[in-house]
Amino acid sequence: MSTSMSGAASLEAEMEICQDAARKAIARGDAIDPAQDEYGHARSAAHSDALRYMRMSAKLGLSLSKLKGEHTLRIHKTETVKSPPSVERPPGRLAAPSPDRFHAAWKKFTRETFGWDWQDEDGNETMGQGDPPAISGGSNTPSS
Repeated sequence: MSTSMSGAASLEAEMEICQDAARKAIARGDAIDPAQDEYGHARSAAHSDALRYMRMSAKLGLSLSKLKGEHTLRIHKTETVKSPPSVERPPGRLAAPSPDRFHAAWKKFTRETFGWDWQDEDGNETMGQGDPPAISGGSNTPSS
């Protein structure tokens, strides 16, 4: 290509080359004998080449339209957004547990299951302080 060629003419020439190469790649892919191409790799490769040339041609066309000042992108989309249906939840049943509710449930569980008492002799809360009482007869208890 000569240096005197304008930018638009250069892009048009390159776009024509890409389109011609894409047509040749499609024809090459269609001409492949399925008996010779058992798994379709050669045909797939030829069509992939054609797609690559077509993508390049589209990019060149976009550049050409921008260069000429003809590129405007107008998108008008109208969509009705429906609000999701409201779900009636029973009060208190699906609410996230508060830390206080969690601790109360944990204390109840450990008291009923293991017999742990979370209060000292004076009635003060001892949850989380010190070690819980040892559980006898568990699988991790060393036999004596």
